[in-house]
Amino acid sequence: MLAVIGLAWAAARYGRRVKALTVQRIALRALDALQNDPLLAPTEKAQQLSILLRRAALSAYPREEVAGLSGHEYLLWLERLLGDGRFIGGPGRVLSDLPYRPDPADGASLDALFTLCRDWLERLPPSGS
Repeated sequence: MLAVIGLAWAAARYGRRVKALTVQRIALRALDALQNDPLLAPTEKAQQLSILLRRAALSAYPREEVAGLSGHEYLLWLERLLGDGRFIGGPGRVLSDLPYRPDPADGASLDALFTLCRDWLERLPPSGS
């Protein structure tokens, strides 16, 4: 009986890990495609990047933990994974008011935002949800 319970636990843990790694791989590929898309303006890239990050968060974490977050609370939640202040006081801060900015990102700040989002995606926890 203990062996069956142990196998079930290991299978569930393995399933969560595979899901998280799959979410991470898909999100990183989408990030690369978005960053290298010559047809999108910087504003569109920043908006699409925000959507990508939100979708990855909703896929990797419990919906009730992420879905209701917006503005500063969302940035604090994103910051929890990196803990280095780049969402609150760095390039990530544009994510809180992106829909309301007429021109959210120039080339340099957009590159920094992509780097930040890549760092965040690469640190998605392997346990998933």
